[in-house]
Amino acid sequence: MGEGLQKGDWERFRALGSVPEGIREVVLGSWIRSRSDGGLYSLQQAPSLALDELNRRRSRNWRLRRAAESAVRQAGGMLEDAGAMLLLCDGGGVILEAAGDARIRSRGEENHLHPGGLWAETAIGTNAIGTALH
Repeated sequence: MGEGLQKGDWERFRALGSVPEGIREVVLGSWIRSRSDGGLYSLQQAPSLALDELNRRRSRNWRLRRAAESAVRQAGGMLEDAGAMLLLCDGGGVILEAAGDARIRSRGEENHLHPGGLWAETAIGTNAIGTALH
């Protein structure tokens, strides 16, 4: 959730249409899109692609991956033991690469916040990756 927002704000918006004071327009837009997409907000984890589809996506995005390779490697080293991770996603919201704190990456895997996870708003509902891509 954004700065100052709580999960309960999203729940009240879904149930009652109550808009929290000070919500940023980009976040409200995501909430509106996600609420209108039916049951997406009830998903407990993002969809995850099969390894062969992930590899196809990685191949199609080789220029992006090559351009980001050094930055991802360096950031991953800086984020180790920092309680953070860096994700590289394609334009469709598929996570192509992940780097950073191994503990945080492991926790993220529970929700498919790892290579192959699909984080487009149309697949999982409101989330930072999907909102940024929108």
